[in-house]
Amino acid sequence: MSLRVGILGTGPHATDTVLPAFRAQGWEVGALCSIEPDLPDLAARLGIPIATAEYRELVERDDLDAVAIVTPTPTHREIMLAAVAAGKHVLCEKPIAMSLQDGRDMHAAAEAAGVTAMIDFEFRFTPARLHVQQLLADGYVGELRHATIELMLESQFLGPDFSWHDRAALGGGTLNEHGSHYIDMVRQWFGEIRDVSAQMHTFKPDRRDPESGETVQADADDFWTCTMTLAGGGLVTLTQSWVSVVSQGLRVGIAGTDGALVVAQNESMLSDAPVRSGKTGAAQLDELPRPASLPPMEDAPSWRIATLQRLLREFERGIRDGGSPAPNLQDGLRCQAVLDAVRESARDGRRVAVSSI
Repeated sequence: MSLRVGILGTGPHATDTVLPAFRAQGWEVGALCSIEPDLPDLAARLGIPIATAEYRELVERDDLDAVAIVTPTPTHREIMLAAVAAGKHVLCEKPIAMSLQDGRDMHAAAEAAGVTAMIDFEFRFTPARLHVQQLLADGYVGELRHATIELMLESQFLGPDFSWHDRAALGGGTLNEHGSHYIDMVRQWFGEIRDVSAQMHTFKPDRRDPESGETVQADADDFWTCTMTLAGGGLVTLTQSWVSVVSQGLRVGIAGTDGALVVAQNESMLSDAPVRSGKTGAAQLDELPRPASLPPMEDAPSWRIATLQRLLREFERGIRDGGSPAPNLQDGLRCQAVLDAVRESARDGRRVAVSSI
């Protein structure tokens, strides 16, 4: 008998990626929750039998094995606590919460309930990220000296109309949206982050109120940059922008004592990009062959769906065998500790140590 999941949230990620990924893995999507007024029609179009605006009604259903929380970040804690209290396994959208303490509450509740709980850091499973991870683990670059990660986009989320992406209190901004994924990537590749020195800016604050037509001010960041000191040695500089006049995509450069790696892609996330490399004394960077264990995803209908399916296989393993495979709530907490440190550093203008979880 197939597993059944209820999905909370009806944004594009929920309907275009999370829903089809669960179905591609053989799950039955049994219920949908949203406060949007067109929810009944949307659920009917998506072939979901139960639609409700009350999250407790969904998480307390006896015919669901798990829930996927794909709602704005400020709602995660309340929904997670209710879901695990009802004995549901949980896949929660990143970042885990609005603060480290909220995340700790969520982790403690999930541990006490004995359920599988994971964070949707699905990009851990792209071929490009896994290839770099394997090369670093094999010692290809030697001892890490420094790495630079730069994402330059042209207003991906900055439309003329005011939305939740423009409000810091609702979890908007590039630090939460993309930064959480890239902080997780830094941890996946290099280990824990000891301290940070950061700046955050809102370069394009003017928005139009869609109801009144008046100009209103955004307070969520559209740019941030940070230098991170790694616990194991080495530095990482991470810069992300939504206000590049022309989108420049993503570039990663890694330099060690024995070699260098470079990955570049005209996407907001690393997916299937080739890895170029050079050893000490090399005249140029050459493309490295990808291991056969990391096939490209060109034959998948959507690389984002295919990547999330890889995470869902880990989710299923946790449900079957017990426990919470990575990326789990501890990974979410460690990311949240860095997010909090970045904000504190930018606010106070000083280097900030990353809190323990």
